[in-house]
Amino acid sequence: KRTEGTKEMLQKAHGVLSAFARYNPHIGYCQGMSFIVAFLLKTMNFREDETFSILRHLTNQIIPCDYFTSMLSMKSDNAIIQELLNYFDRETYLKIKTFK
Repeated sequence: KRTEGTKEMLQKAHGVLSAFARYNPHIGYCQGMSFIVAFLLKTMNFREDETFSILRHLTNQIIPCDYFTSMLSMKSDNAIIQELLNYFDRETYLKIKTFK
């Protein structure tokens, strides 16, 4: 059951994500952005305009420009995570590998 606080948070997140998709239609909305926005709004207590500015800064200055189009960085991140999992928890790593 959603509380009023949850509904308000979802509305704020939707507003930020919609504004960003209009601001940068080349990127639009990508899976995972909602986690960043929710973290900034809820955990860091940023306002919607601050959250939008941070998201804009991340995509314009921090994250490589081809990250959202080629997903090369994500593939690299995934490979690193797999290697770490293989090293620290081989049993789980092998279970995950069976899903491929």
